[in-house]
Amino acid sequence: MISTHINGQFAGNYTSIDKVPIGKEVTPIEKPDEFIKGFWNGSEWIETITQEELDELNKPIIPEIVSRRQFKIALSVLGYNEENILNGINQLPEPNRTIARISYTESGTFERSAQDLIFVAKTFLSMNDEQIDQVFLTAISF
Repeated sequence: MISTHINGQFAGNYTSIDKVPIGKEVTPIEKPDEFIKGFWNGSEWIETITQEELDELNKPIIPEIVSRRQFKIALSVLGYNEENILNGINQLPEPNRTIARISYTESGTFERSAQDLIFVAKTFLSMNDEQIDQVFLTAISF
């Protein structure tokens, strides 16, 4: 951030030296680390980040892939019964039933974006996207 002055008076902020109008004195101003989206108003720094932007920055990163062990432990910790999961899979028509059963019982890893996982979770476990994300977030603890 570059603060400009005319005759010692604050005349505006610029993000690039190339944009400073001719005839203005240039004073570089370093943004303190405690500001995420700070704005220099000529005499002090003001935080301009919105609560929505802050919430977005603080969102946990959902892992895309977890191990089978992590996934199954997370389901158990969150109260999902393996028997109910297998019963849900068994309600699928063939060949989806066999594919989903093999995917659930034999996979070495589980992918957050796998459509069969999402379908079974939403249809037979009544999970929403946030709950599926929570399984993956919980899984990385194990």
